[in-house]
Amino acid sequence: MPTTNIEIFSAICILLTGSLVIGILIGEFSSIMSDMSETANRQNEELDMMTSVMMGLKLPEEIQLNVLDYYLALQSCKYVHND
Repeated sequence: MPTTNIEIFSAICILLTGSLVIGILIGEFSSIMSDMSETANRQNEELDMMTSVMMGLKLPEEIQLNVLDYYLALQSCKYVHND
């Protein structure tokens, strides 16, 4: 337990600094999670649009699967190369 004024002031400063750091970390983590969610939603919308267009064009199922496989492979390369 802090007994002198200097110890009490130091303890308060340390607690405030720790609280600030924890707050910043939680905020950054939630921002990262939000960005990941937006990216996933955008990719799902693109996949849905591609599927709808291919079905509208009445492409054979084999070609549709090849296009979707290519798109998914292309997306996975973006994460590997950090594009």
